[in-house]
Amino acid sequence: MNKNTVIGTLLMCALLFGYMYVSQPTPEQIEAARRYNDSIARANAEAAVKEVAEAAVADTILGEEATVQDSAQIALLDSLNNVKLLQTYGTLAERTQGTEQKVVLQNNVLRLTISTKGGQIEEAVLKQYDDYQGDTLVVFTEKNNDLYYTLNTPKGSFNTDKFYFEPVNVTDTTATLRLRASDGAEFNFVYALTGPDSYLVNYSIETKNIEDMINDRTVLMNWRQSLPRTELGRDFEGRYSQMYYKYSGHSTEDLSSSSRDDETLDGRMSWVSFQNQFFSTMFITNDLFTAGRLTSEPVKEEEDPNVIKRYAAENLEFELDTKAASQTIPMCFYIGPKDYWMLDDMNDLAASFIGKQNEDLDLEDSFYLGWRFIVHYINSWVIIPLFHFMDKFISSYGIIILLMTLFIKLITLPMTYKSYKSTARMRIANQMPEVQALNEKYPDQADAMQKQQEMMALYSKMGVSPTGGCLPMLIQWPVLIALFYFFPTSIELRHQPFLWADDLSTYDAFLTWDTNIPIFGNHLSLFCLLMTAVNIVYTWIMQKQTPSSQAMPGMKWMMYLMPLMFLFFLNNYSAGLSYYYFLSTLFGIIITYGIRWSMNEDKILAEMKENLKNPKKAKPGKKASGWVARLQEIQREQERQMKKQREEQQRKLRR
Repeated sequence: MNKNTVIGTLLMCALLFGYMYVSQPTPEQIEAARRYNDSIARANAEAAVKEVAEAAVADTILGEEATVQDSAQIALLDSLNNVKLLQTYGTLAERTQGTEQKVVLQNNVLRLTISTKGGQIEEAVLKQYDDYQGDTLVVFTEKNNDLYYTLNTPKGSFNTDKFYFEPVNVTDTTATLRLRASDGAEFNFVYALTGPDSYLVNYSIETKNIEDMINDRTVLMNWRQSLPRTELGRDFEGRYSQMYYKYSGHSTEDLSSSSRDDETLDGRMSWVSFQNQFFSTMFITNDLFTAGRLTSEPVKEEEDPNVIKRYAAENLEFELDTKAASQTIPMCFYIGPKDYWMLDDMNDLAASFIGKQNEDLDLEDSFYLGWRFIVHYINSWVIIPLFHFMDKFISSYGIIILLMTLFIKLITLPMTYKSYKSTARMRIANQMPEVQALNEKYPDQADAMQKQQEMMALYSKMGVSPTGGCLPMLIQWPVLIALFYFFPTSIELRHQPFLWADDLSTYDAFLTWDTNIPIFGNHLSLFCLLMTAVNIVYTWIMQKQTPSSQAMPGMKWMMYLMPLMFLFFLNNYSAGLSYYYFLSTLFGIIITYGIRWSMNEDKILAEMKENLKNPKKAKPGKKASGWVARLQEIQREQERQMKKQREEQQRKLRR
């Protein structure tokens, strides 16, 4: 080989190696080729699975058995499917396959069924309560309750309801649902009933070595529930079915309306409660959630007669410490009755578990007792303690309502007496010659202001207050309104019979028909009818005592119309409420006649005549006070304005 041949060969090799170096693929091209090959492999695997499935169907149709020769192909397909799951779910791939199991926890009052698919409670049963059909009360089932978490993993975002959890440490009252990844990382749910007669469920999330499993600290919780019907009066139950929630350090708020309503969280939420008229499912945390959205939507009867409302707590956001070797996030469920004292006692127990001992959770405020600062405190400080005190000694709730009505009437008796006496003084005054003389002095409507001003001055000399009969009655209104809110929410009355009423918490229908009348319903409640009849009698009695000169004829008819309106609006309300109003009005009639019998009207007349002869003189420098003085000042101002208008009209006429 000569020199030129050697040089030529070396040049050719150099060119070849140079070309190979220049033409080698970039890292991006290698990755693209890998993804292409993976997609081809997945497509081939899916096609193979489809082919085997079609072959199996064909064999079944033809009545032939699948041959053993397909076992190798099936094993290959399983292997390819596992590769696909691994590529999709990463270390959680193994947990996407399994068989669903049911774990049951129960004590004397509560039974929970937990599914291993998703690891959440799918059914809750209150063992000591029945629904309106007599069946054991089911708060929710897997069909109308859905709770899951969204985890952000290196392979993507996945919901926990897609994974199969492993039940461990299972007893009658405790269980751990474990989600263990192939690399040993764990995301677990732990449940524990807190006592043999407790409706509180300790619930926590426990994590171990999740740094590689979860690559984003943010976790989202979604909870949706379709509220099942449990009471006889569906419309009435819907009216008292509400969603409540509480921000840390703030008072409880409710989310309810006649149409869809929603709330976007703007603070740390302590708890949220999905509830119907008498039962509640509460989710309690240590101010865990920082963002999210709450929605409440009523369900019409024609849409679904067995569902009252749809609740949702969506995208409730909180954070995990992914760097920690282990972490526990304590929470609680309360699944039970809306009992004021029970929830009040539950505050400390729930707060101690979630690590919030220094703050009142206000769980007892999770249902409406009326306006705050007036009606709410009358219920929480007077009505409820009195009701529970009597409940300790008396078994019949009808008798308890009777005694409560008597007690309230005795407490308000001084105000009732003052109101009646003021009305009597007004009636007697209008029959006196001095008042009749004023009526004759000013017969024209144009002199009404002057007449009224002089009449008020005359009343003042007599010692009569036109508003004296109204104010004491107005003071009693908050008590009546407090009881209006108390009886429909009192679970103690639920399924409690009295006389002809089978259930004091709902209407006592003695007459029914097929057609549903809006608001009124398809029935007539007997206690409501009795209440209306007694109110009409009471109105007639009060009309007889009302001075004819002080009441317009139209107002008299309006007073008779009010009881009929109550019949229309309260027909669907609880029999206990109508029974209380019936007793209250009946006792009112008895007290009215008792006061009238004991009152000496001749003595009152003598006092008023004496006041006219010797009117009380105001002290020097002391201004008149009271409602009469204010009314007189208003009338004087009106008189000045009218005089000014007349003078202005006269000036225009002169021009």
